[in-house]
Amino acid sequence: MQRQRWVAPVALTAALLAALAGAWAAKNRMHPSGSAVDAIAGIDPNIPAKPIEWTTGYASALKRAKAENRLILVDFYTDWCGYCKKLDAEVYPTPQVQRVVNASFIPVRLNAEKEKDGIEQSVHFNVTGFPCILILDDAGNELYRIGGYMAAEPFTKSLVSMVAAARATPELLARVKANPNDVDALGDLTEIYVGQHHPDKAQDILTRLTKVDPDNRSGKVSKATLQMGEMYLQDQDAEKAAPLLQRAAKIGKNGMEVGYAHISLALCAAIRNDKPAAISELQAVQATPDVPKELSDKAAQMLQRIQHAPS
Repeated sequence: MQRQRWVAPVALTAALLAALAGAWAAKNRMHPSGSAVDAIAGIDPNIPAKPIEWTTGYASALKRAKAENRLILVDFYTDWCGYCKKLDAEVYPTPQVQRVVNASFIPVRLNAEKEKDGIEQSVHFNVTGFPCILILDDAGNELYRIGGYMAAEPFTKSLVSMVAAARATPELLARVKANPNDVDALGDLTEIYVGQHHPDKAQDILTRLTKVDPDNRSGKVSKATLQMGEMYLQDQDAEKAAPLLQRAAKIGKNGMEVGYAHISLALCAAIRNDKPAAISELQAVQATPDVPKELSDKAAQMLQRIQHAPS
């Protein structure tokens, strides 16, 4: 009788990865609130919230975006999608979402199954699940993608972070052009390109950053390297993720970075069905000095599940 292959942790990988990636993002991404949200999103605090002004048709949205120099928010939905209806009922009507969307985006809703426009654009952007919200620049290039339902508060914070990144990119590029050794600008650009899932651009900037700061004195190299590894890990690409995560574990500036790199390497091992390696990496998390308790506890939970999984 064939011995059962070790697959239990693999089934857990997606859920664990999503939770851990969220934890990392929460610690490393700006999530402002209140007046800070208004300022970053370009909102006049004296203007009251009002229902989102949806544009009719993708072409019209693109034309308006170019004329007004704004980002485009495309909401792909279907009639049968329960979470699409939940977005309509619980997220879009909230004042905080209305203020950010109306101030910073040209919003357009497209039915991906019943409208010609929606069908064509869903194929063009390879939209396969719903709801799916794309953030595009004024030329129609995809910058960000939100797949699935998100409650009003995290949805608002995500949109604000996207607006801030889009507005910061030209200035950061100009800074790097003027001073190729601008470590802060290089680090911020890497984070932006990782967030936009542009691996080639992100790798190019990370390579330049590493040359400028080979000893990671700024801490920007380890952070950017870890973020690159996480980008590939979210794609379940362990081969590309592992070398980056191994380097991040080696050069990390604090317990959070080193511990997170090891726990991510454990997920790489789970993808490869390498139980001993996964156990070793999780034990390394617990042995990391100054690792946050939350991360140590997550490693302990994963370790328990893996150790009790069939070999």
